[in-house]
Amino acid sequence: MNTKKIHKELSLFFFLVGLVLLGFLVHRVGVGQVMDVFTSLGFKIGYVFIFPVTWYLVQSVAWWWLFDDGDVRVPFLHVFLAKISGEAVNTVTPVSFLGGDPLRIYLLQKRVSRTNATASVVIDRTMYMLGVCMLLLVTLIAAWFYLPLPGAWQILFPVFTVLLFAAFVLLVIFEKNGMFSMLSRVLQRTGIQRDRLAELSDKIENLDRQIGSFYKENKTLFFGVMLLQFVGRFLGVVEIYLIVSLLNLPVPFIHCLFMASLTILINMAFVFIPGSMGVMEGGYGALLYLLKLDPAYGIVIQLIRRIRSFFWIGVGLIVILIYRPHKV
Repeated sequence: MNTKKIHKELSLFFFLVGLVLLGFLVHRVGVGQVMDVFTSLGFKIGYVFIFPVTWYLVQSVAWWWLFDDGDVRVPFLHVFLAKISGEAVNTVTPVSFLGGDPLRIYLLQKRVSRTNATASVVIDRTMYMLGVCMLLLVTLIAAWFYLPLPGAWQILFPVFTVLLFAAFVLLVIFEKNGMFSMLSRVLQRTGIQRDRLAELSDKIENLDRQIGSFYKENKTLFFGVMLLQFVGRFLGVVEIYLIVSLLNLPVPFIHCLFMASLTILINMAFVFIPGSMGVMEGGYGALLYLLKLDPAYGIVIQLIRRIRSFFWIGVGLIVILIYRPHKV
């Protein structure tokens, strides 16, 4: 049995496990109660479907700013559609951005060189992660002052956040100093794809130069892109608060911040389950229970967000099927 087949079977297995967990949680809350919530929403759920346009636009602008390929300027619409397509693939695959980012590179090659496309996606993904770290840092500060954290959490929560932030700072340092060339040399020493990597050495060095120049020569752009990525992630908090407001649930805005950050942590911990199916709903319910609110609220909120996610997966897949950008 080949590796690809094993990977597909494992993905299907974990997806089914998550689906069973989701079904159990809905059963515990009560199918009737869940249906009543969606009935009360009615056409207002359209606001939830439309809202992700805000963060797709912000994150697309952040990515669009990274392009510099001589006289070629990538149209913003192309970047926006590539972003939607890539995120749709990221959501449905257990390897997350390792699925959607290659698609983004492929779509960009219609407009810019492969090296430029790869460099922009690598930087964009790093800036996205730094935006995530900033949101977690804000959450940490809020939790420190707002929540009566147990003794263990008062130690583990800050340590985890600092370590995560430090990891991405190290990633930036590696990218700044030629990460792909370093990896290429290590792989060549171990004998993995030695001849192929030797043939690509010039392209790899060019890729590292483009990435390194962004960090060394574009300080203003660096902080501008990182800020936009943070705003994009923070809009996820606003989305949860929008759902809470539409449902007239007694959930404060700061609890929406905690739920948005929990989303990040669960996606990182359960990346092997496509979409963290079932786990996310359980996490939301457990968080609200700890915050002395009805855990059913958390499950319903995430169910609405999951339906919204399915909607945008559909949009992304439609874009992949019908959008054929012309090479310039």
